[in-house]
Amino acid sequence: MATLTFRSFSGKRWDPSRWQPEIYLADERGHAFVVPEVDGPYISGEIGSRPGAALHVRFPAPSFGEVTLPTGVLVPADRPYVLPVELAAERLRRIDRALETWQTDGFRASVEVLAQVTNARAILDAVSQEESDERNARWGDLALSLLLPAGETLALERANHQIGARRAVGGFDRFLLGCNGFPYPDAGEPGASLFTRLFNSATLAFYWGRTEPSPGKYVLDGLEQQVEWLASRGLVKKGHPLFWLLAMPDWVDRFGDPAALDDLVRRRVRHLCEHFRGRVEYYDVVNEMHNWNIYGEERMYEQTRLVSDLVKECDPDALRVVNINEPFGEYMARDVLHLDRTMVPIDVKKSLVPLDVYIERLLERGVDFDVLGVQMYFGAGAVFTRDLFEVSLFFDGLGRFGKPIHLTEAGVPSQEGEDPKDSSHSHNYCSLRPWRASDAGFWHGPWTPMRQAEFLDGFYRVL
Repeated sequence: MATLTFRSFSGKRWDPSRWQPEIYLADERGHAFVVPEVDGPYISGEIGSRPGAALHVRFPAPSFGEVTLPTGVLVPADRPYVLPVELAAERLRRIDRALETWQTDGFRASVEVLAQVTNARAILDAVSQEESDERNARWGDLALSLLLPAGETLALERANHQIGARRAVGGFDRFLLGCNGFPYPDAGEPGASLFTRLFNSATLAFYWGRTEPSPGKYVLDGLEQQVEWLASRGLVKKGHPLFWLLAMPDWVDRFGDPAALDDLVRRRVRHLCEHFRGRVEYYDVVNEMHNWNIYGEERMYEQTRLVSDLVKECDPDALRVVNINEPFGEYMARDVLHLDRTMVPIDVKKSLVPLDVYIERLLERGVDFDVLGVQMYFGAGAVFTRDLFEVSLFFDGLGRFGKPIHLTEAGVPSQEGEDPKDSSHSHNYCSLRPWRASDAGFWHGPWTPMRQAEFLDGFYRVL
């Protein structure tokens, strides 16, 4: 069996048993397929019949933090690959490709960034098979120390270029900035007034258990009040979600007859969309179908079609959002995941797909929806931290689907230590203990409120 082997010189030790892998192998499309074995400084994984694979790893980079980085797609070799060299080489390749692509719209990188890239290229040219792995690893670390900040600065420069061009033509007149509006107006002042001054849209809780706690008995008074209150203040409203596997009430048998479940979904969606017709502008029609699904792959697409078509039928003016989560697809490296507290096993390779495959196959099947919604959480109980350059490349890649993109949910930690509110969430994912914020990596240093603000400022810019 073909095996890829890497050697790390950072002293970092990875735990392959964690539910959300901090280290995995991916194919040429970036799709995770296996968690490699770790033996001291050596990382090895079988790639099967694939011609090659890339390693994605949470890597400690001095002064930059611990962020997940990829190597290029590599083939099995007679000796282990030197990890920092391969990470730096792939970062350089991605920067070169970004420079070539981004310059087509008039963007030009700063002299400072180009100098960093040039210097890093010269350093990598010094790597030689004749040198010791230890020496080559030092060259790789040095190149990364230039290429990591260069990539982020490049992404931010390009973002500022695009923002300026858009502002020049009045392109922000339809910009929506929203948040979870669940507490308002009941939470009172000053929060309610601050909320409506800061945001022009709000997400409302349409969870099945809240809106229909018992069969056919709908509880919508609170939503009615919120919809009217937000409408009177000119805010756009979104109902979240209409169908989500992890938020079904106990009285729904989600493991029973699929046709019976579909009938319940039809009744629920019709009731809600007809009740709020013309008053709720957006719906998350399905939530996290690609990464939490127990019904088999084909049914995933048909359930998406069912809900999306029903919304179109019952409220033609409402825009339909397909909401995705865990966008980098680490979950595909596992063979089995367990569904929340039921501990029902999910056969990952049979039931789940990477998000781009999910979108492609929806489009191939003619499933009609309006907006692609993206959740992106970094930190405790979430996915592993990426830097702003990798975030920018990810959103660029979504453009090929030709759908408007909404960032529907986002979050990063504000401090280190365990999050007491996160323990039940992490137990849902079968974690053996509550998460610490730094378990998922950190950006430029330990998480603080200021670092959180700096990251999110850059994050929203590169969108």
